[in-house]
Amino acid sequence: MQNFDPWILPSDRNCIIASDFKAHSKLWDPYQPANPVGEKLELWVEENHMVVMNDSQATRMNPSSGGPLTPDKTFTRPTLAPSTTSTVTSDSMGSDHNPILIAIELKSPKPTPHHRKRFSFKKANWDLFQNEVAVLLSKKHPSPPSQCTL
Repeated sequence: MQNFDPWILPSDRNCIIASDFKAHSKLWDPYQPANPVGEKLELWVEENHMVVMNDSQATRMNPSSGGPLTPDKTFTRPTLAPSTTSTVTSDSMGSDHNPILIAIELKSPKPTPHHRKRFSFKKANWDLFQNEVAVLLSKKHPSPPSQCTL
């Protein structure tokens, strides 16, 4: 991880970055001293105006010391942060890391109500309608002769 280059990570307006970075920084990890990977990642976060979604809750317990660690990080853009939550779950599901549940509240546009069209057949001028239909049909399909010869 010493050759880790955070500038290869996407930082467009609709991105969420989540990974086990093994990066320690006081910005997101109050348990461990900063390391070079954490310093690089912290600089990337600041330069790209990312929001750290971690709330400093441990995502892993150090197997040798039993102390809390926060190697797993979640970052997003300020445009997504208000509608995004990142929660460390307590069930490790057999892993040495606790899963992070990321939820995005999407607001879909309100559907436009469909107004069923209604017709008032009592107001129709049926004689006029019948005549117009007859004229249109006669133009497309002339009447057959009254007597057919073979």
